[in-house]
Formats: sequence, C-alpha cells, structure tokens
Amino acid sequence: TDVLAAAHAAAGNLDEARRLQHHAEPIQPDYFFTLFTTFRAMTALALEDRTQAADLYEALLPHQDGPPAGLESLSLAMQPPAQTLADLSRLLGKDPSRHQTRATELTTLWTAEAS
Repeated sequence: TDVLAAAHAAAGNLDEARRLQHHAEPIQPDYFFTLFTTFRAMTALALEDRTQAADLYEALLPHQDGPPAGLESLSLAMQPPAQTLADLSRLLGKDPSRHQTRATELTTLWTAEAS
C-alpha cells in the first residue's frame, strides 16, 4: 500500500494516494521498516499531511544514523533516513540542517563504499 500510494502521489494522483494512505496498515518494526516508512513519508510530504509527517518523523528519528532506507532488507536502497527526516522537518516547520548534514555525510559514505 505504501509503495502504491507513493507512486500515485508522485504521479500527481493525490486523491488516490490519500485513499490508499488512509487504508494503510501499521508499518511492522522489522527489516523493512525504514523502507516502508520512507515510502509513507514520501506520500505524506506530497499530501502535505503534517499530522502523519510528525508521526513519521518520530518513528524515523532512532534511525537517523542508519544506512540507506531498505538496505537492511537487501531489497532496495533509497535515501538515508536522515534525508527523509530533513524533508519531514521542512514540512513541519523545523530546522532540517542537522538531518540534512547527516544525510549528506551518509550519502557520501555509502556512495564511496559502492565505488
């Protein structure tokens, strides 16, 4: 549901993204957590859903120094949680600079590791 909702949001189908997001199940605290939380955050950002953004911010905060979202599952690597936290911070009117700095550091680290 989170992947499909994010895809609809990215395509500009905001009503469908909102409908899917409304019916989404809680994200399980397993090795897919950062992956699906990032997809859900992408939808919340597109919909400017500050309530959900605040919840997602709190959920991702313990993962701020973690690897790219999804990497733990060996399925897909997305932006690091710190980047999602920076994006959510902006929507919530918070200063994103510490998260943005950490995201840049992690992206550089993981890009160098991939080379």
